[in-house]
Amino acid sequence: MITDVSQKMCDASGYSKQELIGKTHRVLAHPKASRRNHKQLWQTITEGETWNGELYNRTKDGRDYWIKSVISPDLDQDGQLIGYTQVAQDISSKKALEKLSVTDTQPGSTTAAS
Repeated sequence: MITDVSQKMCDASGYSKQELIGKTHRVLAHPKASRRNHKQLWQTITEGETWNGELYNRTKDGRDYWIKSVISPDLDQDGQLIGYTQVAQDISSKKALEKLSVTDTQPGSTTAAS
């Protein structure tokens, strides 16, 4: 469950703090996001490890966006898990360039590469 969120995350997602706090992160996940990636993420952080990776999300108004994320477990003074902290960077522009580089036409070709 989301317990706090930065204004930057609100700006990126289109949701207000009030709309995100108390919800699960599924509210942000793109319907076509990799279930395998999310399963690996949760397995990693519930084992007390830090997860690094890319997440495919969707804004409140339906736009797609990508974030590069680092999610670390938060432990209390006794070493007990009390939550998680996520630090993320919007990498949507980078992903768009990657897509263009794969689908751009080749010299002498009249169709896009598949």
